[in-house]
Amino acid sequence: MAKNKSISRGHHFEQWLKDNAKAIEAYNEKVEASGTFSDSVRKF
Repeated sequence: MAKNKSISRGHHFEQWLKDNAKAIEAYNEKVEASGTFSDSVRKF
């Protein structure tokens, strides 16, 4: 039974990645170009 839940979660995550691929790509491009919101305040 636990194995089925694992497979289901894996499938759900894969589907989520497919559904959100464009948004993830756009976000990554924005971060690459502009950095993150905390870049100016972090000390590391």
